[in-house]
Amino acid sequence: MRVYFATTNPGKVNTFGKVFEQYGHEIVEVKMELPEPRTEDINKIAIAKVKYAYEKLKSPCFAHDSGFYLHALGGYPGSYVNSILKNPKMNIPKILKLMEGEPREAGFLNTIAYLDSTLAEPMCFTSSIEGRLSEQPMGTLKEYSLSDLHLIFIPEGCTKTMADMTREEYFEWRTIRQPNSVASKFGEWLSSRETPAKLFK
Repeated sequence: MRVYFATTNPGKVNTFGKVFEQYGHEIVEVKMELPEPRTEDINKIAIAKVKYAYEKLKSPCFAHDSGFYLHALGGYPGSYVNSILKNPKMNIPKILKLMEGEPREAGFLNTIAYLDSTLAEPMCFTSSIEGRLSEQPMGTLKEYSLSDLHLIFIPEGCTKTMADMTREEYFEWRTIRQPNSVASKFGEWLSSRETPAKLFK
């Protein structure tokens, strides 16, 4: 099945594409700036994105959104993480500075929203990744990195940041957590649907 992915993030295309291949699906990247409503609910953000994309494309498509949550700070910055990272007053080193002396547990929440002509409203799929912050940025961003936060986020059960992992280590980690990943949940659902083939031409 061929599904359009509205995004400007090549790391997402690379990572999701590898998962979807295992379910026999093909991602068609569509570079598109998408609206992001100001809300703490990442499902609502993903839904707004995919509705906008579908209105433009008129084809089966999905959009992704994520939040990053520092538990010691009450879940800050949450869904506002992208705007925070774009703010020169709150970059990666400043996030680490803010967390000095605080418990370092943190997590990602991910949502994919999908829409086609058979659905009255988008379908949403969610997953979470728990872990902790490193003491300093470690590693380098790769073509499959989804965020600058990969430089400081150590997934649960790991000893390296996502950016410090080798390619082999990173994709081994993704394989282990794949059954619970948002991409896998969406891929499995898409494979199980009895959907008219004409949708995916």
